[in-house]
Amino acid sequence: MHTSHVTLGAGGLRVGPIGLGCMGMSQFYGPADRAGSIATVRLALDLGVNLLDTADVYGAVGAAADTNGFGHNETLLGEALRGRRDRAVIATKFGARPSGDGRVVYDGTPAYVRSACEASLRRLGTDHIDLYYCHRLDPAVPVEETVGAMAELVAEGKVTALGLSNAGPDELRRAARTAPISAPQSEYSLWERGVEDEILPLCRKLGIALVPYSPLGRAALTGRVGPGTRLDGDDFRSTLPKFSPGNLPHNLRLVDGLKRFARERGAPPARSPWPGCWPSRTPSYRSRARNGRSSCGRTPRRRTSPWMATRSPRSARCSRRGACAAASTANCPCPGGRSTRRAPAHASGSGDGASARPPTAFQCRKELSQAVRKRAPIR
Repeated sequence: MHTSHVTLGAGGLRVGPIGLGCMGMSQFYGPADRAGSIATVRLALDLGVNLLDTADVYGAVGAAADTNGFGHNETLLGEALRGRRDRAVIATKFGARPSGDGRVVYDGTPAYVRSACEASLRRLGTDHIDLYYCHRLDPAVPVEETVGAMAELVAEGKVTALGLSNAGPDELRRAARTAPISAPQSEYSLWERGVEDEILPLCRKLGIALVPYSPLGRAALTGRVGPGTRLDGDDFRSTLPKFSPGNLPHNLRLVDGLKRFARERGAPPARSPWPGCWPSRTPSYRSRARNGRSSCGRTPRRRTSPWMATRSPRSARCSRRGACAAASTANCPCPGGRSTRRAPAHASGSGDGASARPPTAFQCRKELSQAVRKRAPIR
C-alpha cells in the first residue's frame, strides 16, 4: 500500500494519504457489525492507515429509539485502539448534538467546547486528541469565540491540532486569524467538486491541507451501486438528491467513464480516483524556494491532488538533464523533475516491465476528469 505521509498544516501531524472514516460503524449506512468494525480499524492500522475520523454525534442522529446513542462511535474507536493508540492519529468533532426530538442542533459556546472535549477524551480512552474539528459552526456564536476556546485546549495539551468541518471560505479565514488551523474538512470527489472554487485556493494561500470526506461519492464511484439499487430507510443516502430514484440512473452514467478508465488499467473503479496510488512517474512540486523561485530560477507550480491539498514528495531524480544545477543529484529541487524509476508491468498494461512508461499522476487526473465530464452534469 502507498505509505508516504504528508503534514497537516501547522500542527505537525503526519498522516497517510488515505484515512478511515468510522461514521458508518455506528449508523447512516444500515446495520453495523461491532466486531467487524473493530477488526476493520485494526486492519487499517496494520496496512499503514493512521488517520481515523470519528465524531461524538455519530450514532445519535435521528429518533433516540433508533440510534446507538451519543458518543457511540468514539467509544467504539477507543475500544479498537486499546493497546494501539500510539499508531493512530485520532480526528474527532464536536458541535453537533441531538435535541431530543430527532433534530440536530449546533453549539459552539466556549463552555460547550470544553465539556465536549473532556467527554470525548473519556470515551476515546486517551489523554489527547490529535485533530479536533468543529463539526458545524454555531450561527449564534462568532467564529472567533469558538476557535478561541479550541485554542485553549491546544495550550493545555488536550488537543494537538485544530480543524473545521464544512466551513465556508469566510469562516475559514476568520478562524485562521484567531488560531492556527491545520485542516478544514469538506466533501470532495469526482462528482462533488464545489471546494475547487474557493476552499482549495484558500487552503493553498493559508498553507493548510484539505481533508476530503466521501472521496468515493458514498460508494457511487466504486461501481457497486447500480441504477436499480434500492436503499433501505436506515441508509441516509436515501435522503440525498443524487441517490433519488429519478437522479441515480442518470448520475451513474457519469461513472461509466471512470469504469472504462479503470478497466484499461486493470484495476477496480474504487482505485481510479486516487492517481497518487498508481505506480507512476509523479511530477515533483516541492521546491527549496527562495523568493518564490527554485534553485534553477523556475517558479514552482502547485497542483491540487484529488485527495489532499499538499505538495507531492520530491522526485527521486531529475529528468531534465542540464536544466538545473542539481540535475545530477538524487534530491533535485526542480519542480518539473520526474522520477526515472521503472514501473511494474501492470501499471501501463504492457507486458514489458522494463520499458513501461506510465503516465504521470497529473495526466491520470486530467484524463479521468475528461472521461467523466463528457457526460451530462450531475443532478
